[in-house]
Amino acid sequence: MWNRVSVVLASLGVFVAGVLSYEKIASIELQCGPSGGCATVSASPLSAWFGIPVAYFGLAAYVAFLVLGILRGAATGEKWRQWTKIGFCLTAIGFGGSIYLSYVALAVIGATCLWCLASALLMTAIFIVHTLLITQEPPEETDRVVNLWALVGGVAALLFAIGVGATSVAKTPGIQEISETQLAQIDMSQFQADPRKAKGDENAKVTLLEFLDVNCPPCRRSYPKVTDVFEEHGGRLRVAYRHQPNPQIEGHETSMVAAIILEYAAKEGKFWEVLDAYMDPDNVNSIKAKNGLQLIATSAGMSASAVEEALGDPQGEEIDVVSNDMIFASEMGSQGTPTFVLVAEGQPPRFVTIEKLPEVLRNEPYRSLLR
Repeated sequence: MWNRVSVVLASLGVFVAGVLSYEKIASIELQCGPSGGCATVSASPLSAWFGIPVAYFGLAAYVAFLVLGILRGAATGEKWRQWTKIGFCLTAIGFGGSIYLSYVALAVIGATCLWCLASALLMTAIFIVHTLLITQEPPEETDRVVNLWALVGGVAALLFAIGVGATSVAKTPGIQEISETQLAQIDMSQFQADPRKAKGDENAKVTLLEFLDVNCPPCRRSYPKVTDVFEEHGGRLRVAYRHQPNPQIEGHETSMVAAIILEYAAKEGKFWEVLDAYMDPDNVNSIKAKNGLQLIATSAGMSASAVEEALGDPQGEEIDVVSNDMIFASEMGSQGTPTFVLVAEGQPPRFVTIEKLPEVLRNEPYRSLLR
């Protein structure tokens, strides 16, 4: 009986881990209750081991538990004991890993991912079942029914996971392609970088223009990737920033305030210090409150008076710059964040995704311009 229970639990685990894996593969944002904790956990670098998403390890583990259920169902005697011992050791490791990951999410990242908690509960239940299995005597007959259960359960779980990913998640805006025709209609002067909000050689022939919202999970995931690409080209690629806050989106309520503070930071020459601090994974929750934005900005080197002015009732140039950036993004056809546009000498502006950016820069005409 307990082997059949383990197969059912493992099938449920395949479903949960499959949904989390689909979220990574398709770069989508899971529906996760009012807290939005799933996106916060997913955006953290702690959600990957050795550069591989933890969800993939979980999916592999649950599939392994299914296979072990099949092997036990086809075995008796000492062979059954062997598969049960292996299952107990693997589920013990899985149980320990799930406890650790739950601690990291709640205590270190400071967010509650409901899907992750569901996986932790299933991993705990599977470990308990294997604890019971290892105390039992081997069956006298094989259990062929469990093979059918495992096959049907595993396939159904994966199909349901894909279905949930396709229907119950909201694709993050900002990755829709903007045609060159749309970009060509815009005055090239609007693509010029503000030196205070750009890094790299000011005479660089290629500039990556990013429209960003500090509360946007995909923006936060792509931020270190942009840094990697920038460093790879040793300053020959210029990176410039534009504001595109989306305070109307749940969880982004402080985005407009953050953009205004960043504009004040640019006046003091502290733009990148404050932006880097805001995009630090450790501050993902702090930036969702005005006092968090204030504390982070001053800690990054901004004067307290400038931050207080930004948090007050700004009416001057700073709010105009933020508004103009938002209008510019809308005119381009940007549907959200992050939006990336390559502006190169002698070339029309080109929309690019962060995933394709390294490959695009390795090919002409950008390759020659970056030498």
